[in-house]
Amino acid sequence: MKKLFSISALGLLFLLSSCDKNDTEGQRDECFEATIIAEICGNAVLQINDEDFEDLGVDGWTNQEVVYDNVFFTRFNCDELAYFGKLARPSLAGLKVKVSVTDAKDWGSCAVCLATLSNPPSKYLDVEILDEDCIPVE
Repeated sequence: MKKLFSISALGLLFLLSSCDKNDTEGQRDECFEATIIAEICGNAVLQINDEDFEDLGVDGWTNQEVVYDNVFFTRFNCDELAYFGKLARPSLAGLKVKVSVTDAKDWGSCAVCLATLSNPPSKYLDVEILDEDCIPVE
């Protein structure tokens, strides 16, 4: 009886540990759409627009008295900043982008100001900015 209980408890523990809502492993390298909510000096807050990926973000982040759900904090690398510079926009806020979660980001070596957002969301993800065909921008 003790052996059966131990095996059952171990199985239950395994099942519960594999159902982590914030596990990004299965969603790495998959392309999804997000909107840039706020950005300064390459530091940005993105809101996830694809319901299949909403669990990657956190809910209840407030910016200028507006509450946002499904958001995360990230940093853009040199190539991404150069790409955004070509868009000739006064602000990146409101821009819809394709992204994928990555764990190996090449930051490059470019001059970036040191300002940051004063109250970023608690969730940080390294993402890669992609073009409309989900290919990394250059």
